[in-house]
Amino acid sequence: PEHGVFDAAAAEKLWNTQVEMSDVTGNSCMNQIVAESNEAMKKEIDWFVGLSDYPFLIDSSAPEVRAYGVKYATEIGVADRAVHNSINASITDEELKAVKESDLNSAIVLAFNAMEKGTKGKMDILTKAAGGAKKGMLEYAKECGITRPLMDPAAMPGGSGTGATYRADGSYGHP
Repeated sequence: PEHGVFDAAAAEKLWNTQVEMSDVTGNSCMNQIVAESNEAMKKEIDWFVGLSDYPFLIDSSAPEVRAYGVKYATEIGVADRAVHNSINASITDEELKAVKESDLNSAIVLAFNAMEKGTKGKMDILTKAAGGAKKGMLEYAKECGITRPLMDPAAMPGGSGTGATYRADGSYGHP
């Protein structure tokens, strides 16, 4: 995970299976690139864009690596198919700046509110300062130039807030 070392042949086989299933079902797909260092992020993005012209998520447990990923996607000219994962209540100023300065126009916008997990909390975190955030997630996304948000209702495991997720899933509109 730190150095971007993986079995490229096995990964390609898995990706080709995903594309085949997408063709069979008609459900679109994308690849989720998860890296734990800038070195790994660069290698994984390079591998994927050399393999496919499908969209891909830029993801990491480290905000600075996600920030690097959006900068790198812009640098190599693939920002039009990169999706930042995600604009959420814990996003750092550095990461927001990187997304804003990038050419990305798509990001997952997460409706997770740790302080209020019900429908109201999900709606509040998207539309106003709530859950510890200074602004609503949709406002952050708009300020970053995100014109193609992918809304994540922060679904919990079955029985743990499923009703709130279902209710919020179609209720928030677009920025």
